Amino acid sequence: MPVISGTVTCVANTRTAEQISGPNEFVQELSRVDLYGITSATPALCLCFAGSDVISDDRNVNFVGTSLDTSAHLLESVYVTPGTRLSLKFISTGTPTILWTVRITPV
Repeated sequence: MPVISGTVTCVANTRTAEQISGPNEFVQELSRVDLYGITSATPALCLCFAGSDVISDDRNVNFVGTSLDTSAHLLESVYVTPGTRLSLKFISTGTPTILWTVRITPV
């Protein structure tokens, strides 16, 4: 079960660089993809794609804090097919730090 995690600090009114890269950028088998996130301040918005499907279109990251808990901070969950490319970016009008995790669970 691949897990991809990261932390990014947003620059005001600027979308972050692509957050998912490397060997887990493309899903290898039929899987459920869970996106978790928490922000140090609001507003923080999330843009997530699975292939050409929009999973989250500037959705609010409503969880505020300093510690990510995957049992409580689920933003989105989606099933994807093999070869699907995952894309994740954030934007904010302030400068929050966002902690995020993507868990890929084969089904």
